[in-house]
Amino acid sequence: LAMVPLENERLHPTVYPRYCLAVQSVSDDVQCQICNAADRRTIYTINNFEDMALTGDAKQRQSTSNRLETDPESSFWLLPSQKSFVTLNWDRQRISIYPFDLTDALQKKGDPWLYVTSIPPLTAVRGSELSHQFQSLSSFDSVAYSLDTPVQGMSLSSQGHLHWQVPVDFKQDSVRMLVRAAANDSEALVQFELTVQNPPKKP
Repeated sequence: LAMVPLENERLHPTVYPRYCLAVQSVSDDVQCQICNAADRRTIYTINNFEDMALTGDAKQRQSTSNRLETDPESSFWLLPSQKSFVTLNWDRQRISIYPFDLTDALQKKGDPWLYVTSIPPLTAVRGSELSHQFQSLSSFDSVAYSLDTPVQGMSLSSQGHLHWQVPVDFKQDSVRMLVRAAANDSEALVQFELTVQNPPKKP
């Protein structure tokens, strides 16, 4: 899927594959967005990294900004299981560890939230069963799922379990899917393309 919303930012993977980090310099600040990999939405933005501060005159700040955009190695890590965010400063001499709990940070903002965080399936095999459980990060007690682009024989339970016994003679090579998650007045949409393949040939 196109990454147009983040095309001008430096992207970093995380140890938690449902998220990615989008980093950019904004004025004299370094900004890091925690993004949802499923739909490329920004979940939370962290500002003012002390060890990444763009100090000095304009020429020095521009040099640091350029380095931020071309840095071949990741300098930012989100560690959800450790409830931490880690940065490596530009001279590679110091690591900063920031206590950070994404759910707690979202709760402190005070607004309700709903994100489908599971990576949707990308392939299905003719004659085989496809099964996937959608999951969400939400401030609501329950989330109801629905399928806006049904395919013959495919079902999605309100709890988010996708099931499809792919017909052996399924004609299309791909299908575009739209999954809707809803809770109260909040809604999240996940669009993806499911490629349909033939089973591997037996030797």
